[in-house]
Amino acid sequence: MNNLEPNIIVMTGDMRTNSPDDNGEVLITLLENLNGEYPVYYVTGEHEEGKYFEDENKYMNEGTKEAYEDKLEELGVIVLNDEKVQLNNRKELINIYGLKEELSGNINIDDRLGKSSPQEVNILLAHTPDHFNEYAN
Repeated sequence: MNNLEPNIIVMTGDMRTNSPDDNGEVLITLLENLNGEYPVYYVTGEHEEGKYFEDENKYMNEGTKEAYEDKLEELGVIVLNDEKVQLNNRKELINIYGLKEELSGNINIDDRLGKSSPQEVNILLAHTPDHFNEYAN
């Protein structure tokens, strides 16, 4: 990855597995090896949100999910939970929208992220491709 020298890196969730033993160290090690050289933007998937485990609330218990996201942020990752960041790339504004995984399936994208601007470059980071039509509208 370092040889590619990317402008940004994006991750759209499920950076953990269904294993109850997965503490996220694989991703942490990857991020540590990137040495903070590149901005990393991250949104959650259902695995981070706690779905598909024997205990569906595993990451909700004892602040585990929050501790994981705190660790990512300590490593310089920008965790976007229904948030937007704006980058200035020369003469163009680039909006990166991060849509937090919603386990209920209720997307409500405009309520969560606001309207996008057709005059600017808009990039949506979302975990679930099933809602593509709603994202595009």
